[in-house]
Formats: sequence, structure tokens, C-alpha cells
Amino acid sequence: MEGGFRIEPLKEEDFNEIAELLNQTFGASRTRTYNLWKYEQTPPNQVLVVKDTSTSKVAGFVAQITLPIILGEEVYVAVQSVDGVVHPQFRGQGIFYDLCNESYRTSRENGAALVIAWTERYGGAWRVNIKKHGFLDIGLMKVLVYPIKPFRAVRWLGWGRLKSFVVGAVLWCRKILKHPRNIARLDLILEKGKWDYDGFSSCWKESLIPNAAAINKSSEFYKRRFSKSLWPTQEFYPISVREKDKIVCFAICITYTSKEGTSGIIADLHCIDGNDEALRLLIKECIEHFKAEGADYVRGWAKKSDWILKILVNSGFIIRDGRECLIMSPLSDDVTSDSPIFDFRLWDLDLCDSDHV
Repeated sequence: MEGGFRIEPLKEEDFNEIAELLNQTFGASRTRTYNLWKYEQTPPNQVLVVKDTSTSKVAGFVAQITLPIILGEEVYVAVQSVDGVVHPQFRGQGIFYDLCNESYRTSRENGAALVIAWTERYGGAWRVNIKKHGFLDIGLMKVLVYPIKPFRAVRWLGWGRLKSFVVGAVLWCRKILKHPRNIARLDLILEKGKWDYDGFSSCWKESLIPNAAAINKSSEFYKRRFSKSLWPTQEFYPISVREKDKIVCFAICITYTSKEGTSGIIADLHCIDGNDEALRLLIKECIEHFKAEGADYVRGWAKKSDWILKILVNSGFIIRDGRECLIMSPLSDDVTSDSPIFDFRLWDLDLCDSDHV
């Protein structure tokens, strides 16, 4: 980047400057929303910051959210442009253009086929500028689309289905950012290593559409499912999130070593619909647990609910199989999405039903 600027992923020490810049540009309410992007929605490589090399001052940033497109048995990837801000002191120097270029390059490497941006809060000059960058106006909801891989995007969706997807993606993104349950709450309690069979059973039943199978998910079922008599050499580690007196989501974690390496396995993951913030907290704690256990990656299935899959993807998981929704998240710098460790499709331990992680 010319002119004494450099682009880099967001770091912890940048947060105060970014929050202040957002506050100046959009008002105080946007700072709270930004917390959601940074800690819960957006993988680190999808928040890019540009800095003045002489002072290390933040000159601007751009943030995106990954959106899996689920069409039948296939899963594709698009990117929602959430925000882009340049400090008034540095405007007019091409910073935003360079930020977008770098952001789209990163998105392309992550497998995205298109970028979506809505322009309802910006003036006509901004829309003209972003169109010059390659965005297309599809005539819906003041939304512009940037096809990173135009032929693939059209082949996937077709023009009519592309329009329908864009509307759905924008509405979903707005729901995530504005839903009252996603405003930080103090009534969520994280519990680690604590077995609450009745609470797990209740959460499991409420997270499923009532049917005959759900009736059997009793506390006794859980005691048998993860008992030492059934798995004498395996350690299970429960993590749950409680709201007041009720468990709203939980996961059973397994650390497993095989010839491919040490993996973290999420043997069960259930969340009552609408508890997005609790689920993000749970996933974050599961990843931290597996890191502490020395795991190279985390793996699991997420075939039950589209909204759970979206949160998992935005927590850094990679979709490895569209039909099975086999998901993985590398924890070691030596493990990437191209590593041979990701080539297999089935687990070494047959612990899970096919309709949930």
C-alpha cells in the first residue's frame, strides 16, 4: 500500500481506536454492535485495519460477515460487507479502495463467490464510487453485489435466485445485528465440567421439534450415553450456558488422539432457538477448552439448523462436506483448510446422531 499506510488484521490493541471511530461516524450505538462483530460474528481475517506507518494510528477499517448459502444438499459461501470507515483525516487518499481490494482478495481465498453491501445509509456519491469498484446494482433494497467469482455465482444461483438470496442474506444480517437477544446480557452463566443431566435433557427436548425420538432424551439417557461403563477410556467434558435457572445451550467435548493428530470433537451441541449470544459464548469456550487440551483442530456435524451452521461458520469453522455439513476449525498454525487432516469424512468415534453436532 502506497503513501505510508499498511493493512493488517484487527488486533486487540486497535479496538479502542476503532470503537472511537465508529462512535464518531455512526453514533454511540454502533460501538455496541461492533463488539458483536469482533468477538462473536467475524473471523479475525475478515476485519482489516489500515494504519499510518509513521504513527501506527488507525486510518480506517472494513468488516465482513461470512454467510453460508444452503441450497438443497449443497453449501456455498458469500460475504456480507458490514461496514467500512475511513478517518476524516485520511480521506481522499484511496484508503477505502485499497481496503476493499485486500478484503475481497481474502474473501476469494476463503472460497466466497460474491460480496453483498447495502447502501441505504450512504449518499449518492458513495454509491457511485462503490459501483466504480465493480459492485452491481440489482435494484433491490438499495443493495449492491460484487461478484468475486461472477461465473460461479451465476452458475450457483442464476440471476433470479441471486436476487432472492441477497434479500434473505441482508434480512438475516440485520436480524443478527439488531435482535434484542444479541445485546450483551449479564444473565448468562457459563458452566464448565458440570454434569446437569436434567438440564441437558430439558434443553435437548426444547431444541427439537417434539417427536417420539425427543421423548427418549431423558436424564437417564444422558447418564447412560456418556457413562464410564460404556466408554471406560474416554473423558467427556460438558460445557453449558445457563440463563437464570435454565440451560439454554450445551456441548459435550471430547479430546481424541489418532494418527491424524489430536482433535477436539463436539459430540453433542444443542441450543434452544433464539439464544444466538449464548451459542456464540458456548462455541468460543469449547474452542478455548480444546486449545488448552493441545488439539490441532475441532470437528463436528451441524446438520440440524441453518442458524446454528451460520454461527459456527462465523466462529471460524470450515464446511468440509455439504451433504453431511461436516465442519472443522483449525486451532494450530500448522493446520490449514488444505491440510490432509481434513480429507476424511467420518469420525473415528461413532458418538453422534446425524441430525446434530
